[in-house]
Amino acid sequence: MTDGATAIAEAQSVLADSSAALQAKTDHMNDLLNNQIPYFRCSDNDIVQIYYYLWAIYLMYYIDVDEGFEQYPHTQSAVNNFLGAHRYDANIQIPVGAWTADKEYYANGNVLLWKAMLPYADLTTGRIPADNIGKAWYSGLSGGVTGHVIGAWQIYEHSRDEAFLAEAYDFYRALMWNTIPGFWGHQYEAADCLGKMALELGYPQSEANHWQGVVNSANFDNWFDSLWEKNGVEHYFGAGNSNKLAWTTFAYLNLEDFPQDLAREMIETWALDDVVGFNRQGQMGTTDLVWWQELINTGGNTNFMITPDTNFFALQGMYRSGVYDHANSLTLAHLKNYNMKWGIPCAPEAVSADYEFHGDQYSNFNAGKILNILEGICGLSYSVVDSSFTVADNLPQEWTFMETYIPIKEGNQNYWTRVKIDRSEAGGILTKELEIENNRLLNLNIEPWLEGFSVLEAPANYVSTAESSHIAYQFQNQIDLSLELKLADPNEVDILRRSFSVAPSPDENPDEVCIQFGIGSPPVSASAVVLERSVSLEPNDFEEVYRYEIMGNTEVLGTDIRSDAMPYYFTIFDQMMPAGRAFYRVRVLE
Repeated sequence: MTDGATAIAEAQSVLADSSAALQAKTDHMNDLLNNQIPYFRCSDNDIVQIYYYLWAIYLMYYIDVDEGFEQYPHTQSAVNNFLGAHRYDANIQIPVGAWTADKEYYANGNVLLWKAMLPYADLTTGRIPADNIGKAWYSGLSGGVTGHVIGAWQIYEHSRDEAFLAEAYDFYRALMWNTIPGFWGHQYEAADCLGKMALELGYPQSEANHWQGVVNSANFDNWFDSLWEKNGVEHYFGAGNSNKLAWTTFAYLNLEDFPQDLAREMIETWALDDVVGFNRQGQMGTTDLVWWQELINTGGNTNFMITPDTNFFALQGMYRSGVYDHANSLTLAHLKNYNMKWGIPCAPEAVSADYEFHGDQYSNFNAGKILNILEGICGLSYSVVDSSFTVADNLPQEWTFMETYIPIKEGNQNYWTRVKIDRSEAGGILTKELEIENNRLLNLNIEPWLEGFSVLEAPANYVSTAESSHIAYQFQNQIDLSLELKLADPNEVDILRRSFSVAPSPDENPDEVCIQFGIGSPPVSASAVVLERSVSLEPNDFEEVYRYEIMGNTEVLGTDIRSDAMPYYFTIFDQMMPAGRAFYRVRVLE
């Protein structure tokens, strides 16, 4: 029977009982959306609908041809797509697959499909000759798979599937042994991942070191400095023509070592600006306004002025570089304006200069926004290789809660780890409550976002850190956990007065007390924070037992003192004095 005859017969079968066919399809999709992907709910139902709609497209577009070049099941960017699978789009779709339950079917093939191009590759440049691939053809536009490597390592971290890792590494090793092509700086992280793959598969350290040499990682700082504010464009990375600025500058924010202060400068100068920058009705445009207007005036192609990849890479980079406030506002604006229209979720290929949808309206090019939610807003990451589960949330201030269940493989089965974060405000005090259930990995890392506020109350034994955006806790062998923080705006609340407390040690040490306090944002003239102790209330009897030097971010601890400290919030443990009592005083020195 020919393919055409088969298609006609199957269509006639559906038409003969369309209700049953519709119910079967609905049941199948509900099964996938309930059992193959992370559960997600939040207080904004639009975002919930978008999340599941994008997952539905990603899963519905899976094909398993098992012929010619297409030897593995894989997703693609459009239904019945004459362009087949896309190498560029796979940079987005590969890491999405890492979050599925059945990674062997819904993740691995997006990586391994491309090894069919190895016999035709240019091994001197590390590039394959295909931007698109089908079962019996490939396009003539060559390029690299550098970004694929990072997603492949994430799949392995989520599965510990050594057979998959060996197959992927053999492909990358043969293709890129001489050169790892540049991809907005991702070559440096790809080299790190290839080194980890090598060591995980039993190769010697010299092989892992080889990948660092391929990208000349020792030259990273010089490379970075040569591109920052290139051609005199302030607060911009990698400018070519200073009169035609492109969105790709924001893709570099995904660099692991992009300085947070420079990232904030770039975002506030260019991503938020709607006069000459890239902000288009709250979303990221593909060009700055100067070039945008030139394309309109000269009759250029203005069909792809806002696109899914532009916003995915830019938004993910904002989260990775630590500019969480703007990442949240721009992510929500994009999702609500690009992926929700007429009250229903949608997935256009692009938006044109007149802000109308263009191209395919059911595009799996949008899949990256799933990662903006799971990894950006929820702040989730885990590794069965390192036996670690991390929640570093960025719960938007507009939301009251978010909740997710993550499928994690243990042996031949999946279990589901629940994460729920609640947010409430009363009397100028913000309360965040975090719950973790059914964590089976050894190391549990909880890093609540402080939203730029000051800490009023927080459980002791957090991890000392110079990072002021989150407070970090580390636990081991903790299956279930609940944690509560109280935060406040220092401009509205007397942080020191409201936060200062002296209590028995939470470690149940009868000879130790726990002193906790925050100071909000100290004056610019402040040089140090000191804690003093006395057996009486006589002012001259107080002696310094702890000092925090603000400029150097250093601590000086007195005898029998230990501390957990993050910028401007302190937990200090003190041995009880022989007299059995003590008075404490905090001073901010100028």
